[in-house]
Amino acid sequence: MNKSLPWFKLNCSEWIRSNLSGCSLAAQGLYLRMMIVAHDSKRLGYLIENNEPMKPERISRRCGSTPEEYAALFSELDLTGLLKRTPTGIIYFDDLLSQQRERDKERKKKQDQRAKAKGNVPEVVPPDVPTDVPTDVPAQSKELRVKSKSLKQSNTTTGSRTFGDAVFLKIKTPNPEHRDKFISLASWLLEQDPAFFSKDGSPDVEGTARQIDKWLDLVGSAGVVRAFDSMNRVSQASPTALRNVITGMAERQKSAA
Repeated sequence: MNKSLPWFKLNCSEWIRSNLSGCSLAAQGLYLRMMIVAHDSKRLGYLIENNEPMKPERISRRCGSTPEEYAALFSELDLTGLLKRTPTGIIYFDDLLSQQRERDKERKKKQDQRAKAKGNVPEVVPPDVPTDVPTDVPAQSKELRVKSKSLKQSNTTTGSRTFGDAVFLKIKTPNPEHRDKFISLASWLLEQDPAFFSKDGSPDVEGTARQIDKWLDLVGSAGVVRAFDSMNRVSQASPTALRNVITGMAERQKSAA
């Protein structure tokens, strides 16, 4: 168990009003057990082992279910859109990360108050990787965010074309009517997530285009644009949040078919 904090808050009001309340009691129980396992993780909030996504059979064992029961209940939960994943498939829980962020803020506030009482000037520490922004390469994220910022300031250029233009040309089934939206989407992905950089630190045009193509296969051009537009109404907009919206749209379309 997490020794620094052996408990976490559960917002009953949000639970009752979320899509989770429409699931079976067994699926709701699995969700809570998965949260407990994620709270116990070395990387709080993430279902991870040895820096890799925790395997389904391992999750089922730690949650006290059989692999068959887990698979069925997990599928039920996945349809709600509440299970969030990092770009490499690690499941994480926003509630746990948000609570950790609030604790960090409160701890910093108290440290500053004590320093002020002693007549010292509080030390200004550059922010590290925020706990509510999932990233699979935390040691590189700060450096890559700096690169992303500089790319934005220089119009995000890759050769003679902007990054967005280059990605749009690589998309297999682009809708010309949505050209500007897809260019904005590609640039936004680059600015938001280090996963859209190549290992050498340059913008990954091919990889970004492949990701957008996958989304196009799921919900079509209009669906991707609608999901991207919805990010303006999300308090913690991120590529992961966008992926969850698109996955939810795809599941609803499949159910309605």
